[in-house]
Amino acid sequence: MIDGDVTRSRLCDAAIERFSRLGFGVALSEIESSAGVTPGTIEELFGSRNALRAECDAEILRRIRAIQTETMRRAASGAISMIQEIADQGVLFAYVLRSVREGGDFARTFIERTIEDTAMQLAQGEAAGLVKPTRDQAARARLLATQQLGSLLIELALLGDDVDLADGRWLLERFTEIQSFPKLELYTQGLLTSSAMLDAYLATQGGDGDDRVDEDDEEEDEETGRIA
Repeated sequence: MIDGDVTRSRLCDAAIERFSRLGFGVALSEIESSAGVTPGTIEELFGSRNALRAECDAEILRRIRAIQTETMRRAASGAISMIQEIADQGVLFAYVLRSVREGGDFARTFIERTIEDTAMQLAQGEAAGLVKPTRDQAARARLLATQQLGSLLIELALLGDDVDLADGRWLLERFTEIQSFPKLELYTQGLLTSSAMLDAYLATQGGDGDDRVDEDDEEEDEETGRIA
């Protein structure tokens, strides 16, 4: 008799590992063999490959959310050390790259959920005083999430055709090395030296350029980076 919950979890873990290394067309029998279950178990428990894939997608998003939450929770020094720990998530990273690059309904759903999770994390960051407020949380979350996923695909293309997606750990280490500093600098210090362009844009949209989210006059704690 199959222990449904335990076996589903084992199959999901095995499928994530196989999908990330071999692609989403890998034989179901290989996943079942990797999980140590009898042939036909996926059909019995999930009903179809698509249902298994959907559950794997949900698990990947759960893991990403846990990493983001822990990064937000840690102090700055702890968050930086966690960047190094993320290198252990090579399988997760390869899975994300394959999902987004593949396109289609699965990729669209995955990206939409990523945007939703990003919005939730940013809202939590605002509440904790770690992230600056914005006029439009949904728009900011969409921009950050799509920029992040898009930049990964561009970096992947720049690495050339010989890159092996199965080596998710190496890819994650490489992308972290390339992107960590410019992202942290940009997110922390900003890019433009004045609000002139934003004010001009808001004026064309019927907004008030002076009615802006601005912490220029507020004091910033030098150790935590939080607005006092």
